[in-house]
This record gives sequence, C-alpha cells and structure tokens, in this order.
Amino acid sequence: MKRIIFFLSVLVCTFANSNTVNAISQIDTNFNPNPIGFSVAEIELQEDQKILVGGSFVSIAGVNLPAQSELDATVVRLNPDGTLDDEFQPVILPGVITSMAIQANGRILIGTSVGLTRIDQDGNIDEDYQSAVSGFIGDIQIQDDGLAVVGGSFTNLIGGITRLNEDGSRDQNFEAGLGTQRFGQGSELISGVVRTIEFQSNLNRILIAGDFTFVDGERRYMIARLGPDGSIDNNFEPVILDGDDEPTLTEVFDIVVQPDGQILIGGQFRFIDGFSRNNYARLNSDGTLDQTFQVGSGALPFAETTNVSNIVLQPDGDI
Repeated sequence: MKRIIFFLSVLVCTFANSNTVNAISQIDTNFNPNPIGFSVAEIELQEDQKILVGGSFVSIAGVNLPAQSELDATVVRLNPDGTLDDEFQPVILPGVITSMAIQANGRILIGTSVGLTRIDQDGNIDEDYQSAVSGFIGDIQIQDDGLAVVGGSFTNLIGGITRLNEDGSRDQNFEAGLGTQRFGQGSELISGVVRTIEFQSNLNRILIAGDFTFVDGERRYMIARLGPDGSIDNNFEPVILDGDDEPTLTEVFDIVVQPDGQILIGGQFRFIDGFSRNNYARLNSDGTLDQTFQVGSGALPFAETTNVSNIVLQPDGDI
C-alpha cells in the first residue's frame, strides 16, 4: 500500500473527479519524525524509499542537529520508518530551503533563497559543482537527459529561468531572452519570479509559473509555456488575474500536468480568462480554461494572502 508523506501546517483536502471532498487517509501513527523548529519546506522520496527532508529545524526524530538556529536551512534523510538515517550527513546551508531535486546519479540539487548547491548521496557538499546561478531558487526540474531547468529570481542572470548542464554550467542551447519580468515601482520592469516548473513531455514543452507579467518581452500573466530551447510558445496564453488589469496580489505556486495533458494550477488569483476561479483551477493542454472542472467557490480567501501552495495528484485520480 502506498503512503503519502506530509508534515501538517495547513488544512489538507482531497478532491475527486466529481469535485466532492473525500476524507484523508488514516494517519500512520508509527511514523513520527517530529521536527522541532520553524518549518519543513521540501520532501523528496528516493527510489530506496528513504526520505529527504529540507527546512528550518534544529531537531528531528529525537536527534539534535548541528544547526545554530531554527532558521538555518537544513537537509536530513529519514529511513522509511521515520527514524534519522545516520549514514547521511545533515546539511546546513545559508538561506532558506526552497526546492530539491534528485539527479539520475543519486546526487541532490538543493535550492535556497540565496543559491544552488549539490550534495552527494551521503550528504557531503559537492565542491566540484559550480552553479551558474545565484539568488532565489524557486524550483528545479531534471529533464530525462540530465539537464536541470531552474527557475527563481536570479541576481546574476537576466530573468528567472535557465537550464544547467550536469556540472552546473549554463546550457548555451537554452535561451529565454529577457526571461520573466514584472512591474516594480511605477512603470519600471524588474525581474519576475518563477516558483514552479513542470514538463509537458508529450508536447516537448516546459511550463513555468510564478509572479511575472512578461516573458521575453511578451505579455504573459503568471504562467507561460516554453519550447525546449527556451523560446516562448505563442499558442499558450491564459490570463490569470486578481481583478486588476495589472495584478499586484497574483501568483501561481504550483502546476501539475495530469496524464491526459490537462494542467492543474494553484496559487493566489481570482480570475482566469475572465472567469471567476478562486486560487485553483484546471487548464486544457493549450492553456484555455477547462470549464468542465467545476470548482464552485474555490478556495475562498479568508485573508488577502490566502492561496493554494501545493497540489498532489493521487494514483486514483483524486486531487
């Protein structure tokens, strides 16, 4: 039986294809790592069923960690039963953990609020890996060929999307032009933020989403689709807004591509293509709104910053 691993900080619900709410599966009371600290931000399940956990905490599974503060960025590995894996050296990094991705060779890319680091299977920092990007890392996705598509808000590159070779160098065959941008103060364009990346493998396309209103100089509202070379796909143009023509409180935090090619999105928004959608919706593979996916009132805001931050598609099709 498959188990779903999560650390509770918000209410979690599942939605069936009929859009009714189902009960969450029974909690495994034998699995209780009990992290003590500020947050758990990322979880990755390895092929051997061991669990990488990234966040800001000073203790987990009853073991005190070398973090100096509960705000330090920390990565540990748990055994399948939730005990701490003592064969993995806990990793302490500057900044805040934002993303993790496991490469085919077992090495692990860790994104933080200040840059990108790679560690080996035992938790040792790979000193030979020289990342071509610095700044906020929003998401990392590994292609089948081993190249890493990295999104965020970079301090050393234009825009918020790039692709890296396995050694961390920039892939010169991926060129996103001006990248993602948004308005800052007044009419000044500043770097936009890419928070999530997903592949449309059947179309050989890359979906990016976050907080931006331009991609390579073209109008795109919070979500865009790129070709394999980084060029913008002009056949994909959903308009995601918070009610204003120039959105100020709109972001997309997560994308999931269903097996049939339809695209689930979650974030902080009120309208898609002029139709009311509160914080989650489904798009057709071409980016148009799937109006057969009836979300009712959606995730109604109880505060200005209410959002849907993560979406998981279960094996039975529930969301």
